[in-house]
Amino acid sequence: MKVKQTLPDERLASLGHQRNMVAKVSYFVAAIEAVAGTKLIATVPRRSTLLHAKDKRLKLLSPPNIFPPFKYVMIWHPRVNTDAAHIWLRRTMQNLGTLLDTNADVK
Repeated sequence: MKVKQTLPDERLASLGHQRNMVAKVSYFVAAIEAVAGTKLIATVPRRSTLLHAKDKRLKLLSPPNIFPPFKYVMIWHPRVNTDAAHIWLRRTMQNLGTLLDTNADVK
């Protein structure tokens, strides 16, 4: 399967390794569900695994220290820059992100 390289792919390639990707999904939760009960591995942010930590079909592993932290970003079409509902949504998401960041007890 030929897929654009992601951060994990780039880091592994710099060490002379390559992933054998058998599936690609658009969402972290979909990746987690896709590998549950199999011998497959999904590379997802740690926070994405919190709701699945008690799932006996999964084994949560920490990656090697080759993956740096990353930031989430928001993008939107310029036509909604002044839309009141969209401004509220962006502020709410930013506040939630800040709250998660300051309460980051997951290491």
